[in-house]
Amino acid sequence: MIPSRHTLNFLGELVNPFILAIHINNRFFKHAQRCIDLCVYMITCTDLADVVLELQSKGIIVRIVTDSKEIDASGSQIGRFRESRIQVRHNASSYLMHHKFIVIDRNFVITGSFNWTRQAITGNCENLIITNQQFLVDNFLLEFEKLWQLFDPQLQSKVVPS
Repeated sequence: MIPSRHTLNFLGELVNPFILAIHINNRFFKHAQRCIDLCVYMITCTDLADVVLELQSKGIIVRIVTDSKEIDASGSQIGRFRESRIQVRHNASSYLMHHKFIVIDRNFVITGSFNWTRQAITGNCENLIITNQQFLVDNFLLEFEKLWQLFDPQLQSKVVPS
C-alpha cells in the first residue's frame, strides 16, 4: 500500500509529489528548447504557471488547451497566460476537457492524473508517466493537434444547423 501524499516516480520509487514536481521542472521543463503543448483540465498552481511563463519569455512556443469551466475558477492561471500572449484554447461544450498531459519539444510526454494545482503537489495521491517513446509521444501530439483545431475559436463560433 502506498502511503498518502506519495506517488511512484518513473523508477518505481516512492517520492513526495512536491519533490517529483521539482524534479520534472528541473529535468524536463527547464530544458525545453522549442515548444511546449500543454493539455490540462485545471491550472491553479502559481509555481508551475511561473515556469511556463518563464519558458515563454525565453522564446519557447507555448500552446495550452484547457477546460472552459476552469478558466475562471478560483486561482486559475489562464488569465496570466493570456496576458503574456500565450495561446490558450478551450472547449465550448458541457463535456469536460479532462486530459492531463504535456508534450515537450515533441520528444517527451508527461501524463497521468496530475492536475496543475497546489493540492496535487502537496497532498493528493497522483500518478505521472514520463516517456520519450516516440510512438506514444506522436499519439499525444495527434490528440493535442486534434483538440487545438477542434477548439479553434473561429470554428467554435460557427453553428452548424442540425
